[in-house]
Amino acid sequence: MDLVTILVVGSSVLDQVSRVERFPVAGESVRGSDVQHFAGGKGANQAVTVARLGARTIFSSCVGNDANGHEMIQALRCEDIDCSHTEFVNGKATGTALIALNNEGQNMIIACLGANMAFSAEFAYKVAHENLHHVLLLQAEIPLETVKAAAEASQGIVIFNPAPSISIPAGIYPLVDYLTPNEHEAAHLVDHPVNSIADARKAAQELLARGCRNVVITMGSHGAYYANEKDSGHVTAPKVNVIDTVGAGDCFNGALAFAIAHQTPLHDAVKFAVGCASISVTHLGAQSGLPYWDELPASLKQSLGSPKFV
Repeated sequence: MDLVTILVVGSSVLDQVSRVERFPVAGESVRGSDVQHFAGGKGANQAVTVARLGARTIFSSCVGNDANGHEMIQALRCEDIDCSHTEFVNGKATGTALIALNNEGQNMIIACLGANMAFSAEFAYKVAHENLHHVLLLQAEIPLETVKAAAEASQGIVIFNPAPSISIPAGIYPLVDYLTPNEHEAAHLVDHPVNSIADARKAAQELLARGCRNVVITMGSHGAYYANEKDSGHVTAPKVNVIDTVGAGDCFNGALAFAIAHQTPLHDAVKFAVGCASISVTHLGAQSGLPYWDELPASLKQSLGSPKFV
């Protein structure tokens, strides 16, 4: 594989996970298992994904100047990720996610973003401007003005994963080469349900009309739908033994960024990303199941075709 550079500007979050037999309804308490702690955050998860696949990875984030923040960044450095553009913020706690996980591997998450929301637009612009990269990967666990600043400064391909669900200002769409919501996030953006491929097709056309150049909507076990002005299609997901879906979307986005950085055609890039995400859900913990290149099935590697630099 050629060595590409992917810059991830985004979040670091400590995941606190408890298993439940079923999710509670409003006003109800249910028993959970002992709490387990995992490194997470959409930005960090995506950075680990692209690093394990073999890209040169630069990760910029804001964490608290606390034990959790230093421990999480050190763990990312051990993944051979360049974390030199990290800010340790005094007076703000490192982000935390409270996660309930049911017996089917589905999750409910409360994200307490803490220091991530101290990520300034000026810092993000500087990082994106000064670090050459093939792809810039962004998410919505940092301020949207920070997302916009990084996208404006980037001279690479911009992928924006609008997660968790947010409303995107009109000025951001034209800065985005690939918009990658899941079905719930897409429904929030277009204000109608996205429960089927037909719904996804309609939503994608609406989002393309706002100025982004490609839309990829992930749909869990139903795979992903993609569209641009010239092409569209649906990639199905393989059936696997689902243990934990936390981080599956992040794995998808990291793998998509890796494929796009190698100029892989969109259908094949989405197929590769779906395959990687399907591997990730067979392990507990957002980063535990993120696959290494050498562990991928040969058929999945072949979906990249003949990779080359952007």
